[in-house]
Amino acid sequence: MPRTASSSRDAILAAIDATIEGGELSELTATGLARKAGVSRRTIFNHFASLDEAVVEHCAQVFSALGNAILERDTNPETATGADLFHNTANALVEADLPEQIAYFDQVINSFSSRQEKTNQLFGQVFGQLSYAFQTGLQQKYPNISVLDIRLTVGSLFLAVSLCAREWVPKYSPVPGHLSRKAREDWQENLQHAFARLESGLGR
Repeated sequence: MPRTASSSRDAILAAIDATIEGGELSELTATGLARKAGVSRRTIFNHFASLDEAVVEHCAQVFSALGNAILERDTNPETATGADLFHNTANALVEADLPEQIAYFDQVINSFSSRQEKTNQLFGQVFGQLSYAFQTGLQQKYPNISVLDIRLTVGSLFLAVSLCAREWVPKYSPVPGHLSRKAREDWQENLQHAFARLESGLGR
């Protein structure tokens, strides 16, 4: 029975996950993924404009659990204000194990991109895609908060995370599962500083 477009796309993303989990990063190529997913190279590029795009979507899906955790935090949607939304989201990001996730992304992205400029671009795409998906969920949960306020809040916080990652990764060259205490402390300090600047207003 032929696969549907949806099942082929899912198979490609599952192949990316299996390749990474198996430590076969050298197989993170169109040919390697096509073989593992049981599809043709052409099918991959029918679903994704590039291999970069496929990996970005996979990374954003891995990170989606964070978005779900934030959405499930106890906040009364009927009385929540824009300030509540900011603090709720910022606190969840600070409490999350972002360093481990970012180390994972860095390992994946660097497996097929050795240029720092390209790595930074892909980091931005991952957080941009995650931010967009998260905004949609918040608009449904907080109908009394304007769409503009939600976009400003989420966009600024996730941009701060992305910028902190770009500073942190070259400094520590993190390896998933082997992060030093100093690396984790530095991450928390930088992220809290960035969020505090956003909260107080960058013009002050």
